[in-house]
Amino acid sequence: MTTPGTRKRVRIAVANREGILAMLRTVQTGRGQNDLSFIDVMVVARNAEEGLADLKIAKRRRAGATAEFVRGGASAKAYRYPIKSTYATVKRDSVGWYLESVESVKMCPREGGVDSVALSVTQRAEVHARKTKAAAKVQARVTRKPSSPEAHA
Repeated sequence: MTTPGTRKRVRIAVANREGILAMLRTVQTGRGQNDLSFIDVMVVARNAEEGLADLKIAKRRRAGATAEFVRGGASAKAYRYPIKSTYATVKRDSVGWYLESVESVKMCPREGGVDSVALSVTQRAEVHARKTKAAAKVQARVTRKPSSPEAHA
């Protein structure tokens, strides 16, 4: 069960701290256990950017990637009922990362959280093409027959 959040975009930057906190406050419980902080949002964007860099996607082609984050449910067995957590979605634009949406979700005890980056169609195609090209080079090296010593005589 989700509670709809706001659909206002806020650029993730230190200068926009108050805007991000205002957006988070619209859905958070205030108890702090599974609420997200400004630092959490900054870390999600930084980790997503590093993930794109690890995939060797050029900076000019990173727009369109989306990252989602929510903490996992309580880990103690004493918790029997789902607790509210804040689910954040950030999206990469040509300029930087933006906090797209925030919503409240119920997480059951011991339920894992979400921390994922989704690539756009063109980014997926670029990564796939690069991997296919690398695999073809390896295959060409493996199938190449070594020259026999008799041919050189």
